[in-house]
Amino acid sequence: MLLFPNAKINLGLHIMGVLPNGYHSIETVFIPVPLCDELSVESAEEDSFDELGISVRCPPEHNLVLRAISAFRRFYREDIPPLSVRLTKRIPVGAGLGGGSSDAAFTLKALRDMFMPRLNAKQLEELAQTLGADCPFFLRNVPTLATDMGNIFSPILPVLQGYYVVLVMPSVAISTSEAYKLSSLRQPVYDLCKLLSNEKPERWRGILKNDFEDVVFPRYPLLADLKQRLYEQGAAYASLSGSGSTLFGIFARKPVHIREKFSDCPVEHHVECYQM
Repeated sequence: MLLFPNAKINLGLHIMGVLPNGYHSIETVFIPVPLCDELSVESAEEDSFDELGISVRCPPEHNLVLRAISAFRRFYREDIPPLSVRLTKRIPVGAGLGGGSSDAAFTLKALRDMFMPRLNAKQLEELAQTLGADCPFFLRNVPTLATDMGNIFSPILPVLQGYYVVLVMPSVAISTSEAYKLSSLRQPVYDLCKLLSNEKPERWRGILKNDFEDVVFPRYPLLADLKQRLYEQGAAYASLSGSGSTLFGIFARKPVHIREKFSDCPVEHHVECYQM
């Protein structure tokens, strides 16, 4: 079975408090974007895992694809045969795009479809939740308001339809846990869903905020520069995605020669443009 786990961006991200379990409470909107990894899952004579493309550089016990397979076998105790799994990474690691969580969610979908099609969506989401707060989002893959630890989901009206999203992905990996430790807590001064539903992206600048920018930009001035460059190229709105390092710009029209506009970036980077 061949699947294409996709990335996400965050529209707004408020870090509002610390929960009793020690995790932060947040409010954000996840938007799926078409940047995808490639995941192949097949029955085999023995378990194997091949990784191509961007290196994840983590031990097997931390690899979310392998953890998803282990969780599926453990929770459902079915006779799941050995598997041959190949993951081609195109979503950068530590980029704020949710690539690892997406890979895990799509692995669970593959195993469900191949071996246990009777599992319903709620059961699969409960299993995905054990792998990461945002993993269940990638099972739904629609614009979603995420609250609490980022694991309580509410669907919202589609946003960005007809717009173009440019992703600028520098070769900088940012630890989400470290970014949380350095962040400050604040209550939002606007209703996130109301803003996104009632105002076009051209009205978001100066209002819609990702709180991680206050932490990340002083430590990585390049990222602040990339955000400004997106505005200089005509973005209606630009922001850090998650805790970074990816910057995205929202354009009303397809930008021309956008990759060339970032050709003098001082670190290795990758630029993609997608119509939403």
